[in-house]
Amino acid sequence: MKRNLWIINDYAGSPTYGMSYRHYHLAKELQKNHCDVTIVSASYSHFLKRLPRTKGQFTHQKVDGVDFLWVRTLHYGKAHDPRRVVKWFQFALLVLWLPFSGLRRPDQILVSPTAVFPAVTAWLVARLLGAKLIFEVRDIWPLTLVELGGYTWGHPFILLISLAERFALRHSDAVISNLPSYATYLKSLGIDRPVTIIPNGVSLSEMAAAEPLSPSTTQRLPQGKFVVGYAGTLGHANALGVLLEAARLLKDEPEVEFVLVGQGKDGDDLRQSAHDLPQVHFLPPVPKGQVQALLATFSVCYLGLPRRRVFEYGVSPNKLYDYMYSRRPVLFGVATELDEVKLSGCGLSVEPESATAVAEGIRTFLQLSPQARDEMGNRGHEYVLHHHDYAKLAQSLDEVLN
Repeated sequence: MKRNLWIINDYAGSPTYGMSYRHYHLAKELQKNHCDVTIVSASYSHFLKRLPRTKGQFTHQKVDGVDFLWVRTLHYGKAHDPRRVVKWFQFALLVLWLPFSGLRRPDQILVSPTAVFPAVTAWLVARLLGAKLIFEVRDIWPLTLVELGGYTWGHPFILLISLAERFALRHSDAVISNLPSYATYLKSLGIDRPVTIIPNGVSLSEMAAAEPLSPSTTQRLPQGKFVVGYAGTLGHANALGVLLEAARLLKDEPEVEFVLVGQGKDGDDLRQSAHDLPQVHFLPPVPKGQVQALLATFSVCYLGLPRRRVFEYGVSPNKLYDYMYSRRPVLFGVATELDEVKLSGCGLSVEPESATAVAEGIRTFLQLSPQARDEMGNRGHEYVLHHHDYAKLAQSLDEVLN
C-alpha cells in the first residue's frame, strides 16, 4: 500500500505557476517510490508568476503531475505589504478547516512554513488524524525578522513567533532543514534533538529541458566582455549594493561588465545608484527554462549576503546550485559555517559586504586562464550532481518518512 504525505507550505509553487519549486520536485521524486503526495499551498503569494484559478475556499488541482490543494487566501500585493501578515494567520487557521473528507488520510504531514504559525495548526491536524508531523525549517524565524527586518526581540509579534517556533520544535515527530548548521542554532535555544539536513537542489530532468534565450534578451547582453552576472531577486538581502560599489572600483577594467537580471523591491534604488556606471546592465527576469542559457553567457556568477548571524547557521540558496550546474565559476560573498563554494572548489569566497574584496575577487578571476575558470565551473557541476540532485534528496526525505 502506498504511503500518503501532505506537504503544507503556503509558498509552494511549480514550473507552471512559478516559485518556489522545492516541494514540487521532492513530490515528483517521492511519487516514484510508492508515496502519494498532496501539496497544500496558498492561492496567492508574491512569488507566484501566475495565480491558480480557485472555486470556493479549497480547490483540488493536478499540477504538472502533482496533486495540489489550493487554499484561497488574501491577495496582499508585494512582499512588504502589511496585509501579508494577515494572510499568514489566515492560512494557518484554514489548515484546521481543510476538506478532510475529500483527502486521503495522511501517514505523515510535512509542514514547511515561513512564519511558523501553520506548524501549530498542522500539529493539531496531525493529532486528529493520527499522522506523524515533520517540521521543516527553510528560514529561521523570528531570527531572520530581527536581523534583516529591523524588529526587536521584545516586539509582541516576534515573541509570538518565538512561542510558535519552540512549540513546533518540541512537539513535532521529526525536524528537517535545508540549512547545514541548523542543529547548532537549536543548541543555542537549549534544544538538543536530531535534525536531518535536506538542502535545496536541482531537477536534472528540468535542466535537460533548458530553453534558449529569447532574442530580445540576447540583444541586451554585453558581447565580447568579461561578464560578472547575477540572477535573482533585486533585494537588500542579496548585497547587490556591494556589487555596484565593486563595479565602481573596477572602472579601470574596461573589459569587465556587470549584468543584474531580476526584479525586486530595491530595483529602482539600485538602478539609480548605477546611473553613472555604463558598464552595469539591468535586465528583467527570464523564464525559469531559460536560466541556464542566461548563466552560460556569464563569465562569473555573483552571490552575496549581508554579514548576519542568521546566515552563519547555513544557507541553501537555489541560485547557487543553478550557478554551479551551469559550469560557471562563482564569486561568493557570504559568511557561513559551511561554504560550499570553498568546499567544492568551484570559485572564490570573499569577505561579505566588502566592495574591495569583491573587486579583488573579480580581478583574481581575470588573471586566471579560461581553462582554470572552466575547471572551477566543472567542479561545481559535479558537486551539484553528487549532493543536490532532487532525486537523491528525495531519498533522504523518504528515509525520514519511514
